[in-house]
Amino acid sequence: TAGINVVGVTADQFTPTGFIAGAGFSGAFDLVAGLGLATSGDKQSGAVNSDLPNPVVLTLLEFTTRNPLPGIPVTWQVLSGGGTIRPASSVTDSKGQVSATWTLGSVVGTQTVGATIVIAGSGLALQPVVFSATATAAVTPSVPSNGILNGAGFDSSVRALSPGVIASIFGTNLSSAPATGVQPGLVPGTDMLNTQSFGTRVTFDGVAAPLFYVSPTQLNVQVPFEMAGKASAQVVVSLSGTQSAPVTVALQSASPGLFTICSCGKDAGVVQNQDYTLNTADNPAPQDSVILLYATGLGTVSPTWVTGRLAPASPLSVSVERPTVTIAGAAARVEFSGLAPYFAGLWQVNVRVPTGIASGSVALVLRTGGQNANTVTVFVK
Repeated sequence: TAGINVVGVTADQFTPTGFIAGAGFSGAFDLVAGLGLATSGDKQSGAVNSDLPNPVVLTLLEFTTRNPLPGIPVTWQVLSGGGTIRPASSVTDSKGQVSATWTLGSVVGTQTVGATIVIAGSGLALQPVVFSATATAAVTPSVPSNGILNGAGFDSSVRALSPGVIASIFGTNLSSAPATGVQPGLVPGTDMLNTQSFGTRVTFDGVAAPLFYVSPTQLNVQVPFEMAGKASAQVVVSLSGTQSAPVTVALQSASPGLFTICSCGKDAGVVQNQDYTLNTADNPAPQDSVILLYATGLGTVSPTWVTGRLAPASPLSVSVERPTVTIAGAAARVEFSGLAPYFAGLWQVNVRVPTGIASGSVALVLRTGGQNANTVTVFVK
């Protein structure tokens, strides 16, 4: 709760904690109790001319019962520092909350906005509830010419990227996210990945790339399917509107990479046994059983799919060119290859383990589009 003043009402008409009005805040007002105010998103930091990482939120509660007060008009205004806040006005929702996105102005230092509660039909309003933020100077993201790699293979011989592949971008000042990194997740109410988070936006020839992970030194993104048919693309990382120098990346129809337990592109692959348990030295796959591999960049799929959208379980989007796989040097039958349901940029490959091969830790090689993926280890018995 917070002490507030009501414009046009004398101090003896309400308690020091505020006021409460009658049902719906319309008609006559009984200014004898209190209004509970809660805030979030105050005292954030962000770069000038950029959105703060989190919205500013005001919550209105009936003081004595703590019940939310929905339907209350609130207006927002910039008090200092320039910038904008949107929406400029709204009403509290069923939780008694209103929220707004604050884009900082160009002034380095403290900036402020205010949320004013408007009492409809009464001629009364509250003095603004003030939020402050610290605006820091803009920084320029930087990506070296060799800083964009296949997000699974990393050190594999496949240096180009391909439409739909998950790519990792390394550099400096790539995001205002914490050093530990953040997964932006889905756009609320959709099955689409976010393309902007913590001030970060990545484009390939101007097309926004969906974001899997953002941190100051690494981004994981999906190369847009719209890059199909191109030999190269210009990649630009923007942080709060400040753009990196463009980096040219080569493109080809497929750029296979297999995911690994170490997330380093080598050693044990991310492989499931036929019973969906993780394939490990202590849990090897029987010969003639099916194992599930997880990869990215395996080329064109049918039916085609949408950049950043989670793949469907039906109909399955299958690889136009089925990859080949060897295990311990022996050809393994590929029973399925296509987009993994409920993921974006991830391929699933179901492979039958050959019989008559050595047991233990053995090499698995996947090839498609004339390219070998990074070699990984699987365990068989």
